Amino acid sequence: MLATMHIGSKALVNNPQAFTELYFDGKVVEKILNKNFPGNNFYDVTEKYPERFSITECFKKHNHIPKTLYVFNGSSYTDYDKQYTHLIKKVTSEDIDLSNIEFLIYHDKKLKHGPLSKDKTVHLINSRLVYDDL
Repeated sequence: MLATMHIGSKALVNNPQAFTELYFDGKVVEKILNKNFPGNNFYDVTEKYPERFSITECFKKHNHIPKTLYVFNGSSYTDYDKQYTHLIKKVTSEDIDLSNIEFLIYHDKKLKHGPLSKDKTVHLINSRLVYDDL
């Protein structure tokens, strides 16, 4: 979301939570609300600030989609079914252009929702974002 606000930026997101309402652990969302929006419930906050909780709303508000490498674990229900497939449905139904986004779906049952290793992530950053135009 931060890269969406900065023209010319590039992003790599590893197992992103593109839609907070679909996040698998409500405790994390509760902590975010308590710290940043004390006394407000999730539905009131997401109605007032949809671009802070949904990547598609962020794209629409800022009218910019940065060059992005989205990395998802296809073996993780949380990553693939609850985030990636929902993202594809939303951008399709809302006619959002994804030409700046490359999807890299890997399969690692042991890793589950955990991110790629530091070495693999650094390799992706260098090969896809630093030395390449994505």
